[in-house]
Amino acid sequence: MILWCFVLTCALTACNLSDDAELTPTKKPDVTGDDTGTDTGADSKLPGDDVDNWQPDAACKDLNTGARCEAPLGADGVAAGWGNCGAADNGENACASEGVERRMMQVGTCSAAGQCEFSGTEESDTITRSCERGDTDGVACGEIVESDVTACENAGICETTGRQNVTITSGTCAAGACKFATETVPRACTRVTEGLTCGDTIWTRPGLCRRADETSCSYAGKRGHFVVTYTCNDSGTCQDHEELVEEDCTIEDAGNNGQECASTVHDEAVCFQTCCVKKCVDALCPRPTCNAA
Repeated sequence: MILWCFVLTCALTACNLSDDAELTPTKKPDVTGDDTGTDTGADSKLPGDDVDNWQPDAACKDLNTGARCEAPLGADGVAAGWGNCGAADNGENACASEGVERRMMQVGTCSAAGQCEFSGTEESDTITRSCERGDTDGVACGEIVESDVTACENAGICETTGRQNVTITSGTCAAGACKFATETVPRACTRVTEGLTCGDTIWTRPGLCRRADETSCSYAGKRGHFVVTYTCNDSGTCQDHEELVEEDCTIEDAGNNGQECASTVHDEAVCFQTCCVKKCVDALCPRPTCNAA
């Protein structure tokens, strides 16, 4: 409990010296015997970054207002301790018995009250110190590489999820070296199926051949039929789409006989406005005839 209170007090007051030009570069606050005096921080002018404990009220001691100061604070403002001993890098040192510990440092400004104050815009960085990792056999190392990824498949054409195989190359420490091995494993995947054909196209039987022009007696005609297609929609469901398609056709001989038609020939002596009827006769629209009431 005493140690925790000490560390928390240190975090709230900050505990390191500034690189203010007026100061002696080697001057450090009163620290414990664990301090090696070696600066490993990103800002090499800020001394004593590798000490285990910072003494309260030391960060801005003998510094002017506005001078830079430093303290072991995390991004959330809570005291940041040293992390676990890990590899210095993921390359040639990935399996070395000697590693590094990391700690978050935050740079602030000395206030008129002699406190190291921080704001959301202040810079922060991670510092390191060496440590002993011990036996590293079995520890993951190197980069994981994926290759030979198969297509994402599913028996359901419109399904948006599926399975695929992937070859993974990963490393494991053995006798101080990173040994790589490969294996092919299945995994879940996502499919884009919108617009895929999910059923056979259906053509309905064509209808009767009808006059293309309802005022003409020509045998040139039109007939229609429906075409039904099936495609996957954006929700992974097979949906039908129906479309009316028209095609040209020929009306059988005399097929228009008796159908009304339009004629530009008018015989007022025979056809009156109230009884003028024009009907097709053998593909022709003859002179009007009078349909007696």
